[in-house]
Amino acid sequence: MAGGEGARVPRRGAAGRPLRLSSSRAGAGPGPAGDRHVCPLRLRLGAGLPGRRVGLPGPLGAHGASGPGRGDPGLRGGDGPAHLRGRGAGRGGERVMSGLRVAAACAGSARLERLREYLALAKFPLHLLVLATVACGYGLGSAERVSWAGLLGTLLGAGLTAFGAAAWNQFLEREPDARMRRTMNRPLPAGRIRPAEALVVGSLWALAGVGLLALVANAASAAIAAAIFLLYVGVYTPLKRISTLNTLVGAVPGALPPVLGWTAATGAPGHGAWSLFAILFVWQVPHLLAIAWYAREDFARAGFRMLSVMDADGRLTSRECLLFTLVLLPASMLPVVAGLGGALYIAVAVCAGLGLTAGAVRFVRERTPVQARRVFWGTLAYLPLVLLGLWLDWIFR
Repeated sequence: MAGGEGARVPRRGAAGRPLRLSSSRAGAGPGPAGDRHVCPLRLRLGAGLPGRRVGLPGPLGAHGASGPGRGDPGLRGGDGPAHLRGRGAGRGGERVMSGLRVAAACAGSARLERLREYLALAKFPLHLLVLATVACGYGLGSAERVSWAGLLGTLLGAGLTAFGAAAWNQFLEREPDARMRRTMNRPLPAGRIRPAEALVVGSLWALAGVGLLALVANAASAAIAAAIFLLYVGVYTPLKRISTLNTLVGAVPGALPPVLGWTAATGAPGHGAWSLFAILFVWQVPHLLAIAWYAREDFARAGFRMLSVMDADGRLTSRECLLFTLVLLPASMLPVVAGLGGALYIAVAVCAGLGLTAGAVRFVRERTPVQARRVFWGTLAYLPLVLLGLWLDWIFR
């Protein structure tokens, strides 16, 4: 175009065809494909700006959709009619600043996505409940006065150790995870984090966690954290492919966090700490059995030797689940024997235990994935309720 029409942004490519955009490339500029890379956020922001190309000026955007020599006078102050040159120079500066802002937004989005991948590698939501048991053990072990700085340091150290164990677990099980529907989208099997990176990050997390506990708490709590890591990574994880006893073995490191918290506060585990250990040990069995039943096809596909995989009709799995929910009723009274709980805690523990047992009875009668999931959600509700009841009883006594 010539004259006044040259100030308009071309809407078609050099061959007269409509301009097409994709998530990674915009236009048909003469430069290499890498010069035209546009993140989705830039596409969204650029789309609403009148008279503005999607690509960025300069090295970020090459020459735009219409190629060099056909450009908008806004790109170079010396192009186009003389009466538009000054205006074009101003527009070019605005476009540069806008491009830099969009590029910074893209970089921030990439960093946020990377953070999400690391949180998934650490199994962060899962470990919130674990940290709650650590806090419960620390608070109950502190008797009358809680050191909040000590509690925060203990939670940070225990959390880092747990994150490291989760990363190592996913590193060791990345191939089975890729065959399971419930885990195939984890960062390692999905290829979003490299195995070597996961191994290094997990090791750093675990070392930092154990070291922090030794500094802010005591050597005994650091030793318990190291034992949890070794039992979970070195014993439970490989045992899942060897024996159905892996559920009972895995319940040991899963029951030690409140002992860690108690020891961090007092220097040594006491009767109260072991009463909390007993509750968590028994609680984990129906919790894990329920998961293993409704996901038994996944576990079989991955080659894990779970009781549910060997138990075709679910009769043994459901009965064992009911057995441990019944055992949980007297086990939940151990804190009372240890002097930690009173009438309020007894009422909460009995009601929660009876509700969980009722769900297990239904699972025995109707061995379906739906009933197994109800037991699973029942276990997730049971533990916070019992811990909260114990805390409230301790506070108001």
